[in-house]
Amino acid sequence: MTGPVLETENGDGTRLDTHVRGYHHIAGADGGDIWAVHGHYIAHVVDGAITELTLRLFYQEGNLAATADRPQWTIRAASRAVRATARAAR
Repeated sequence: MTGPVLETENGDGTRLDTHVRGYHHIAGADGGDIWAVHGHYIAHVVDGAITELTLRLFYQEGNLAATADRPQWTIRAASRAVRATARAAR
């Protein structure tokens, strides 16, 4: 579930910001089946396509084992081939 989206034009596209709350069920996962996140999405859009999507976590509950060292994820698209990377915020 997301909140209202704030749209900001910049030199090479559009930035979209929104808060997010999500509940995930991962059957049989080490650390528990439920992982809930509360955070903020930042999307960069060029010509109607999302070229970068970042999730910044504010709060999480449930199975924290998989995300303990990753308070932020960034996914980037290169041309038509999509490449995903996960990195910890510095």
